[in-house]
Amino acid sequence: MRKKWMKIYNILRDRIMEETYPPGSDFPTNLELMKEFEVHSGTIQNAVNQLIRDGLVFSSGSNPNRRKVRPVPYRSSRKGDFLEEHGDPGREELVEIKILYEDEDLPQAIQEEMKAPVLFYHTKQYRDDILISVTRSYIPNVVPLKELRELLKQPGAMIYNCLKKLGANPTDCRENLIASLATATEMIDLDLPPQSSIPVVQIIRRAYEPDGKLVQLCFMVDRADCYEFEYKFPLF
Repeated sequence: MRKKWMKIYNILRDRIMEETYPPGSDFPTNLELMKEFEVHSGTIQNAVNQLIRDGLVFSSGSNPNRRKVRPVPYRSSRKGDFLEEHGDPGREELVEIKILYEDEDLPQAIQEEMKAPVLFYHTKQYRDDILISVTRSYIPNVVPLKELRELLKQPGAMIYNCLKKLGANPTDCRENLIASLATATEMIDLDLPPQSSIPVVQIIRRAYEPDGKLVQLCFMVDRADCYEFEYKFPLF
């Protein structure tokens, strides 16, 4: 038999997703919910704690008893460059960019696919100020890496446009996806609530030129509740 708090959690979650509780509005107090569902405080708190772990409810200001409904992240189809896909609501934050000059500076998985020098490009990606994706790209010496580094430091820089400006021609992309709950490291990366139950998708993207030359190897972690993943493949 399902626990009572899980039934209440599902009802409250549906109200948030359907905007019965609008984004940014005050979330009902425990006392209000206890009266509505006619249950003890512990049952309500278990349901609310799960909503907090889902990132759907958060404490408001200095009063921990007053909670707000967090905006439900916008869902979109992934198309390539993040800023091109999301437009004005999108924002990309540069975390680190550097050239790795020695093979031993590369992670083992990277050494198997490319040799130094390699440009390492680490970003955080936001939509409506919600952190929804973290990327770590490795770009081999197919273009002048120092010039590429300077281009990518510019506000609004998009990686594939920058590669094209320097003579590369990324045309094809292959991705491997694994969906799971976030690890402790991924929770920190994506600024998720502790013990979050928000699903994530780990993505390995490889971008190629028409002749099959690898121009980017990118490791991404995306909030799975923010994206729709669409596939097209032949049936044999």
